[in-house]
Amino acid sequence: MLQKQANADTKYDIPVPNRIPPEPFSDGRESTRGSPTYYVIFSVLAAILSIGFAIKCKSFYFKLAFAVAALYLLHYAVGRMEK
Repeated sequence: MLQKQANADTKYDIPVPNRIPPEPFSDGRESTRGSPTYYVIFSVLAAILSIGFAIKCKSFYFKLAFAVAALYLLHYAVGRMEK
């Protein structure tokens, strides 16, 4: 009797979802875009140059554009260092 009840219950069960296999472990050598350290160094140097240009410019709008670019580059560098 218990077996019949179990068969009747399984008829209305939802199907089991397909499981996504886990990603294989990587050693980090498959990246072809370069090392993250180079991106951080490049963005910090570009931010320093942008700050220098912002100081030298006479126009307010160029100063603003260079300051925004420097902030964005520094934000990017800090974000990459936190990973």
